[in-house]
Amino acid sequence: MSTVETVAAEAAAPTLVLPHLFHPFETPVHPDAERAEADLYAWMNSHGLLDDPRWAHGIRHGKVGEYCARVYAHSSFDGLCTTARAYGWIFAIDDGLCSLHGVARAPGELGALYLWLYEMIADPTGHDPAPLRAALAARLPHLAAFLPALQRATQDICARIAAVSTRVQYARWVAGMMTFLFSTLWEAGRFATDVVPGEAEYLSGRTYNGCGEGAFALIDIAAGYEAPAAFYADEAVERLRRLSNAILCLCNDIFSYPKEAGESSSNLVCVLIHERGLSPQAALDAAADIHNGYLARYLDLEKKVRARTDDRASLRLLDEARTYIRGNYDWHFGSPRYGAAKHYDLSRALRPGQTSAAA
Repeated sequence: MSTVETVAAEAAAPTLVLPHLFHPFETPVHPDAERAEADLYAWMNSHGLLDDPRWAHGIRHGKVGEYCARVYAHSSFDGLCTTARAYGWIFAIDDGLCSLHGVARAPGELGALYLWLYEMIADPTGHDPAPLRAALAARLPHLAAFLPALQRATQDICARIAAVSTRVQYARWVAGMMTFLFSTLWEAGRFATDVVPGEAEYLSGRTYNGCGEGAFALIDIAAGYEAPAAFYADEAVERLRRLSNAILCLCNDIFSYPKEAGESSSNLVCVLIHERGLSPQAALDAAADIHNGYLARYLDLEKKVRARTDDRASLRLLDEARTYIRGNYDWHFGSPRYGAAKHYDLSRALRPGQTSAAA
């Protein structure tokens, strides 16, 4: 290699090193990822949610079917399609409604839209959302064409989830979605005021604004069984769910940092740079330490929870929660949405199919 070629190669090499994120879990994948992806595109097209080419590109680039095949690897095929549609719908709310349609910096308007959505989520077949939709469209005319499509998709996916859930399971999912809506209002408030949160505030908000409670509630629904209500509501299991939420979201922050480096309030790495005065690499390493600390706490608590139950459905939920956590990491590693191989030196990173040594 010539000197010029060597210099060019060095200049093109990533300067940031992806830290090792601790994951001692196996990496199963559902075999029907491509079929679920095709089902999602057809479903979103049928509701007019891919009419905007910017949005359509984002969905295709995101590989939602693969994500769900990794996170819900033990689901039935119908369950896999349900989760993929649910994620596509959530992206329509988060990326479509909030980002492309500019509501993310208007918490007052977003709150009104969330009231409209929540009533459909809580009662997808009995509630009439048309009057409030008409009022919102009159107040926000740039949303007039999008809201009917979002209404149809919301009623459809919520009715589908309700049809394959018990009332207890559906109530868990609705509660999880309410937590997501509330936490994204917190996020909108930050964007509207350009306030950079401190580390403690950010970690609290980030635990909930990734829709983790709603996503976790789909684990047993998608696989066709029901975790006992008393087990799911147990204080220690609630803590496991919160820890899993944080683990998934901090994993996302670390992989997405290169494309969010200029947005000081939307990523833990950025928050650590701002609050602690760290370099980008030091902040990445600190974020990984926080992530790995949460994972260690999860393992310690999960061991105690396992030791006091012999219920098969409860133990199955714990097993599949491990897949849920690990699948999120493996998808991020290979996703074109984040381009880890482009932005990071991967020499320290855990690869899909590998497992971390026990701590």
